[in-house]
Amino acid sequence: MPLPSIRPPPMVLAVLVVLILVGAGLYAASLRKEEKGGGGGPTWSTPFDEEFGNVRVTVGGKHADRNTNEPYIAMDPDDPNHMVAAGNDYSTPKGDVWVGYYWTFDGGRTWNRSFIPGYFGDTRPDGLLSPLNVYGPAGGTGDPVVAFGPGGEVYIAGIAFQRSMVGPNTIWVARSDDGGRTFPWDQIYTDIIIGEGVAAFHDKEWIAVDPNNGNVYITWSWFTGLSTAQIAFSRSTNGGQTWSPVKFISETLNMEIGVQGSQVVVDSQGRIHVTWIDFDRNVLRYTWSDDEGDAWGGPVDVCEVDPIPYNLNNGTYRTPTLPSMKVGTSGTASDGTLYVTWNDQRDGDADVYMVRSTDRGKTWDRPFRVNQDDRGNSRDQFFPTLTVTPRGEVVVAYYDRREDPHNTLLDMYMSVSLDRGDNFTDIRITTASFDGNAGGGSPLGQATGGDAFIGDYIGAVSSDSLAYAIWCDCRNGGPQPEYRDSDLYVGRIVLDRLGGD
Repeated sequence: MPLPSIRPPPMVLAVLVVLILVGAGLYAASLRKEEKGGGGGPTWSTPFDEEFGNVRVTVGGKHADRNTNEPYIAMDPDDPNHMVAAGNDYSTPKGDVWVGYYWTFDGGRTWNRSFIPGYFGDTRPDGLLSPLNVYGPAGGTGDPVVAFGPGGEVYIAGIAFQRSMVGPNTIWVARSDDGGRTFPWDQIYTDIIIGEGVAAFHDKEWIAVDPNNGNVYITWSWFTGLSTAQIAFSRSTNGGQTWSPVKFISETLNMEIGVQGSQVVVDSQGRIHVTWIDFDRNVLRYTWSDDEGDAWGGPVDVCEVDPIPYNLNNGTYRTPTLPSMKVGTSGTASDGTLYVTWNDQRDGDADVYMVRSTDRGKTWDRPFRVNQDDRGNSRDQFFPTLTVTPRGEVVVAYYDRREDPHNTLLDMYMSVSLDRGDNFTDIRITTASFDGNAGGGSPLGQATGGDAFIGDYIGAVSSDSLAYAIWCDCRNGGPQPEYRDSDLYVGRIVLDRLGGD
């Protein structure tokens, strides 16, 4: 949940280090920044699309200078140039957080910007009629997630809340039938939870759409106290118009009380996979359903996790440990392979770890480290997000501090595996490092004081040839409260440049 003021360059030039495993034809090392001859400044290893660079998504609008954070992104399976993203956006007239959405039809070079209808002061016809407008005066919407349906429909899921803990809150899903340009008021569905309000708080929803039948599945954390939660599930078989009764798919309240961060995906055979972290025991949990969510297996323990500090050294922004899950659906050797990644400190600093199942969740490999810098080097990596390409490459995007000897400034990295996670190549995709302490978000008229905030997650998508990441970037701001400015940026890599001839 976004809060009004929440716990939130020098460059180190490195040599391009590539260890090529000739027999396997794979990269197993880190591709790093090189020094351009003649003192011309830094350049980047070839997989990074230098010509595309870093594109600022949140440009334009009356209050475009206000903060945005916590982005997610989805790609049209029939048109890789068509993407829709969403984020926590503070540039409404009132200035409190609301879900903004952004769409592109030219591969991310240019973006359009709008808001889910219903924010306070929304005088558009859809805004006046939106079922979310009851949350606008004293609250907002946030935690956006985006998904495409098999017919080209676009779904955005989020939470709606009031700042007071005794105010109403709910989970909602909005549908667009014009490629993500508009989300009409009568296609914003808030009846997923019956009896919303003071008895519970609903947080960190996630959404998936079955690529075969178009069923929409949503999971979230249902809190019934300060820390007691269960993972909830609901299903729509008619494009979000109606929803099944809520089903709890984690253990009973007495067995599993600190659950958060559920992720839901659907494989090519229609099996629903859900994972989350049980913070009472620091264990990654997993369950599945083969009948559209009527019955569930498990849940079972996958592996132990070692969560990173809620605030890393040199950072006032919060850094929760949350999983990201994807499944290969390509029809290649990776079809049905499940990947889960999270940030973990078992090696002494924050790293990206992954666990994998090659048999649709029946068994799981041991956890392994994704980022290829030296272990225990006091350089942090966090907020990993996954995408699996149609060809089966595995791409993990994450924030990375390895370029800064003081372990403060952030870059965005992508780690790519051509062999289903056996080996990874690290690629820097930011053109400028930035200080996460310069990120923020406050309602209009309130000082952006206290701790910084860059959101709780980022997003990544991929086609056959390109992989994109979207992240919260603070290069246009400063750490002082009055200068905080966070924007959404995208960057990409060219996957074929990793194959090497």
